[in-house]
Amino acid sequence: MKSNLPQDELAQIYTLADVDKDGRLNEGEFLCALHLAYKRSKEGLLPTELPGPLLALTQRPEENWSVKAEELGHYLQTFQRLDAQSKGIVGQEEGREIFERSGLPVQELSFIWQLSDRDADGSLVFQEFAM
Repeated sequence: MKSNLPQDELAQIYTLADVDKDGRLNEGEFLCALHLAYKRSKEGLLPTELPGPLLALTQRPEENWSVKAEELGHYLQTFQRLDAQSKGIVGQEEGREIFERSGLPVQELSFIWQLSDRDADGSLVFQEFAM
């Protein structure tokens, strides 16, 4: 996915998000970086220092984000239901129903779709869908 942000701003976002300054982003730092990039691209805002709520996000304990086999099976069933023509892809219209059930704002759902659609073709294969 391309943010279309200038390289120097992306570097600033990375520097802000890498709270422990180890040159890598853990899950909380990565989420922080995504939020900063989103705010910059949509609202033109880029702080000079990390706001408190985002700092707290980077300091939460590491969680195991791996998908369990049972969850993967559920995702596969959902994907196959949405892929009614068995083409191996789910388009935006098919995905809209399941995404909107989450109750998240449409703008955030659109951003999640963009992050998941790694090849930016407007549809999701199963690997992108289960991400």
